[in-house]
Amino acid sequence: MTPGNLYAAEPDAMDVTARLIGGAGFDPVYVGDLDPGARLPEDSCYGRPGEL
Repeated sequence: MTPGNLYAAEPDAMDVTARLIGGAGFDPVYVGDLDPGARLPEDSCYGRPGEL
């Protein structure tokens, strides 16, 4: 099983970003545009500020 890497990117940069991630040996997992997708990995891993 290949490890995955969550990423957010603008539509014009999705292909390049996915190729770079794949070239590094990871399975690219797109989470959305930079706004609000860029916060999605952080919020799902660490919770939102002020929440325990």
